[in-house]
Amino acid sequence: LLEGCQKYRCLLTDCYEKPEYLKEVLKALYGNGHIVILESIKKRLEKDLSNKPVFEYHLMISSMLK
Repeated sequence: LLEGCQKYRCLLTDCYEKPEYLKEVLKALYGNGHIVILESIKKRLEKDLSNKPVFEYHLMISSMLK
């Protein structure tokens, strides 16, 4: 993942504000497997939806899976 971020000239922390970066890096590295990874991230985020930033990130990840 870190190699992908370097290739796309972004930091892992950039993916917090722009999850589409994460999607593109995962897609480039894992092809269609990126969907399973994003679903896993979404599921883990569901454990803390009372935290507003987590909730908002969950919404962004969810919208990328539609």
